[in-house]
Amino acid sequence: MLNSPRNRSINPSLAIDNCSTLELPPAAPGLCEFAEEELWGPDFGYFQIVSLRPGSLDSFGNLEVSPPLSVNNKEYPFGRIILGGKKPGGYASTKRQMTSNVRQFVYAQKVQSPIEIYTDWLLVGHVDEIFSFIPDYYSSIDGKKFKLLVASPSLCVDALKELDAEGHGDVVMFKGKKKPDSKGKWISAEITIGQLLSETELVEFNIFDCQKNIDINKAILKKELGLDDDDFIEIPVLFNKVEYSMETIVGTTDTIKAVAYFPDMVNHLVLGDYSLAPKPHGPVINGKDYFEKMMEKALPIGRLVRFIEDWNTYHAQDGEVHCGTNALRRSFEGKPWWIYMPDGGFDI
Repeated sequence: MLNSPRNRSINPSLAIDNCSTLELPPAAPGLCEFAEEELWGPDFGYFQIVSLRPGSLDSFGNLEVSPPLSVNNKEYPFGRIILGGKKPGGYASTKRQMTSNVRQFVYAQKVQSPIEIYTDWLLVGHVDEIFSFIPDYYSSIDGKKFKLLVASPSLCVDALKELDAEGHGDVVMFKGKKKPDSKGKWISAEITIGQLLSETELVEFNIFDCQKNIDINKAILKKELGLDDDDFIEIPVLFNKVEYSMETIVGTTDTIKAVAYFPDMVNHLVLGDYSLAPKPHGPVINGKDYFEKMMEKALPIGRLVRFIEDWNTYHAQDGEVHCGTNALRRSFEGKPWWIYMPDGGFDI
């Protein structure tokens, strides 16, 4: 499924889905871009959804799918679709939402019963900035066989405060890295733990605003996916407070948004037993990046992490590893979608 023919990030532009049909494959018109030239072939089709006014929330980093699961005695053999948009109860037309063309298509996938969470508070506004499913084949005791990584600003702030209290306040983070200032000029990104913690407005924004918004979404997913606290794994992620005019972000009047401060390790690619995560460039303590160590320790037994440098290619441009990658997953075998009749469904 293709979102936009011109986009540097393959995950937001292209979603790889699985589809079975009772009919012969339809003839597909050509598309003179990557999907047609590199992917299209036997048993691999594509189509494009066009919007007259596309926005960031229409990208496919904002469309994720849970692993197969059972919720309240209802089976979801193909998982459930998760997409981001307005805050629950936020019906104002000025709030950002995935375009109706894409949402209508998503809701037509009745067997995957979509869930909507609140991502409009993020500058980019994508689900993959704050949540990521990973396999857990060994420690799961309830049959779920997965965990859900969740960005935790509170955990990140607490870790930095702990390091500061232990005498590491002068440790420099983002060594050798540069970032664009408000005028687009590249300046040094280096900052010490103590200097960061002294930015009271930033710290409070993460603890009281960002964490609150993430907790709202955790509550939604707990209810809709039948999860409990043990199904979540918190990963240290800090967000920067950014201000934009309403003309900059299509469809919103809010000028305060959040974007990853450190490279966001939740926004990563899952490949088998490996997690390919962005290198966070956090505080190096005893020769080891402290945030890398926290992530490695938090993951389930048998899960390995490889940290990838994405600072210039994606992080500095408001993206991460998951934005710049995509994966062709093994299709479901022996589970034709048409035998799963959802509540309120019809004879498909």
